[in-house]
Amino acid sequence: MSDVEAKGPIKRVQIEAVIIRADGTREDLGVVADTAKRWRYGPGRVRAWMRTKKANRRMKDGNVRS
Repeated sequence: MSDVEAKGPIKRVQIEAVIIRADGTREDLGVVADTAKRWRYGPGRVRAWMRTKKANRRMKDGNVRS
């Protein structure tokens, strides 16, 4: 699944996405969620949404790499 490591009180949570295809290729989508206020209301959220949408579109079209 994923590695989780926490020490002391948790102050911030980040979720990063990586697509691993059946042929072994990896595509890093970067941070897709973050609890930081500057991320929640800044351009990072829009860029993460665009990366995810682009990856989904490529899978739907059958283009693994581009």
